[in-house]
Amino acid sequence: MAVLIKNFGNNIEVNTLEELKKVLFDKYMNLSVSLVYTPSLSGIKKVLYVDVSCENHKLVVTNSYSSSPVQLETLFY
Repeated sequence: MAVLIKNFGNNIEVNTLEELKKVLFDKYMNLSVSLVYTPSLSGIKKVLYVDVSCENHKLVVTNSYSSSPVQLETLFY
């Protein structure tokens, strides 16, 4: 399943977890974005609002509202 990264018209669709991590790191660092995905069980589109940052040269993605870490793997299952 594809994930759509949205940021005020600067949108990119990715198809793999690796591609998602690379695009977030390269193009959306220190920004807040929404991730639109479709869970395979329900088929209904969901939106997750996240903050993208870097810590020790590693990608860190946290929920914009709760500040809890986001497991990007769950967007593809």
